[in-house]
Amino acid sequence: MPIQSVETVVLPPVDTKTLEYIWIRQIIITTPSPLHLDQSMAVAEYGPWSGNMSEDAVWRDRDLNDLAKTVREVNIYALAEVLPSVKTAMAAMRVAVADIINYQIEQAAAAEAAKQQENSENEVEPTPATP
Repeated sequence: MPIQSVETVVLPPVDTKTLEYIWIRQIIITTPSPLHLDQSMAVAEYGPWSGNMSEDAVWRDRDLNDLAKTVREVNIYALAEVLPSVKTAMAAMRVAVADIINYQIEQAAAAEAAKQQENSENEVEPTPATP
C-alpha cells in the first residue's frame, strides 16, 4: 500500500556486477519414514551471489523482481543412487546430525556442571550455634 512520504529518499546508482556463485538460503529434506523413502523430498532455495563473504546474496534486481530460485526433487533416496554427490551429502548429513546432537548434550552437561560448581562455591557453611 503506497503512502506519500514526508521525506524524499534518493538511492545512489549501483555498479553492474557479475555474480558467478549462488547462495543457498535454505535446504529442507523431508524423509517421513524409513518405510516410505519414495515419499522423501529435497527443496533448496538459492539466489545469485558474488562469492564474497562480506556481501549478501542478491535476492532482487533493480526493478525489485525476485531472483530467488527453488529446486525440488521427490524421492531424494532414488536421486542419491543416480548422483554420487547426493549420496555423499546424505551420508554427511546423518553424521552431522548425530554430531550436533552429541555436541548439544555435551554443552548442556558442561553448563549444568558449571552451575553446580558455582552453587557449591556460593554455599555458606552453617555457623555452629553458640550456647
